[in-house]
Amino acid sequence: MRVLGFIPARSGSKGVPDKNIKPIKGIPLIEFTVFAAVIAKSKKILSDVIVSTDSHEYLSHVKHYDIERDYLRPKDLATDSAPTIDAVIDALNWYQEHKGKSFDAVMILQPTTPFRTLEHIANSIEMMKNTPSATCVASICKLGDHHPMRI
Repeated sequence: MRVLGFIPARSGSKGVPDKNIKPIKGIPLIEFTVFAAVIAKSKKILSDVIVSTDSHEYLSHVKHYDIERDYLRPKDLATDSAPTIDAVIDALNWYQEHKGKSFDAVMILQPTTPFRTLEHIANSIEMMKNTPSATCVASICKLGDHHPMRI
């Protein structure tokens, strides 16, 4: 199964400006996700990894990783109102046109969920493979309660 690791990281966040590159213990937020995806790629769990961003600066934070570096998301797909699926479709079309590659599935890896592991990625893909009727897999985490300070 050819799976594209798709990391959506547009630069126009209004709530927390440049949140995708804000440091956590000195490491840009996006780098946690890219690191996990690249490890999955090295283990042949993901076929390719792309950071879908409209920002050269964002890409500069992860340029030393084995990811696709030639793609830049169009500005009209990097707005608050642009659906992620439109950015996914654009990236898939770009891969087909520029690299001659296609994929069986896309794994969306949000930079704002930085603590996923290789096992999380592998288990999700296995779940898809082993459940022919499934069209998607979403990760969730059970909360002890719904207090805003713990969400």
